[in-house]
Amino acid sequence: MTRFILLFTLLVAACTPEEAEETLRTSRGTARGAVGAAADSLAVSAPEMPSQAAGADTSWTTSAVGVERDDHTMLLDVRAASHDGFDRIVMDFGSRPLPGYRVEYVRPPVTQCGSGAEVDLPGTGFLSIQMQPAAAHTEEGVAMVDRRDRRLDLPVLLQLTATCDFEADVTWVAALRTQNPIRVLELESPNRIVIDIRHRM
Repeated sequence: MTRFILLFTLLVAACTPEEAEETLRTSRGTARGAVGAAADSLAVSAPEMPSQAAGADTSWTTSAVGVERDDHTMLLDVRAASHDGFDRIVMDFGSRPLPGYRVEYVRPPVTQCGSGAEVDLPGTGFLSIQMQPAAAHTEEGVAMVDRRDRRLDLPVLLQLTATCDFEADVTWVAALRTQNPIRVLELESPNRIVIDIRHRM
């Protein structure tokens, strides 16, 4: 009986609720909420920390991770921060449904989808985050995400750059110091696609 209670307790502890929700803030200390609010910095106070330590998770991979969906949606915010053991990228869709996505390492050169122009990126690992069907601009052409080319200095993540927002295809590329294992999570309230990049190989 004691062994059963212990086993049940361990299972409950492992199945904690989705990540605790904390507010990502800009360098001015204002919360990023309203569409079009300025995002002058990615310095943050630990947004969306996971319930488990990165080293304990078994879902890390260097292979492509993808889901197919049909609902067209709108990307509202992109943010990043470093946590204990990993860097995190958050694609925020607010109350809108999540799109299909494919997250995978790609070989250089990285190019813009419309012009084909090559994008100069630092590092040796290039992680493509493609979301379909989705847009990151209004019908009038107003960008929903203010900064589409962000220089960073996190342990692994060096830069985040939008390479496509055209014909229901939204793609961002994360430039990394090295091609480290990743994991992809889906969170609700607000709806988010979360990409973690482990600090160690």
